[in-house]
Amino acid sequence: MESNSLARTDKELAELYQRHADLVYRLCYIYLKNPVDAEDAVQSVFILNYESL
Repeated sequence: MESNSLARTDKELAELYQRHADLVYRLCYIYLKNPVDAEDAVQSVFILNYESL
């Protein structure tokens, strides 16, 4: 049962990422003014989101 809920969580996270990654990236880029740092920040945002699930 646990693996089923984990798969559901992974699917939900993937959908959340696809829906919001561009916006999160743009916001990060506005603040950081560096594409590599913005990509790292986007990754951190979604990792923190995943950990909170």
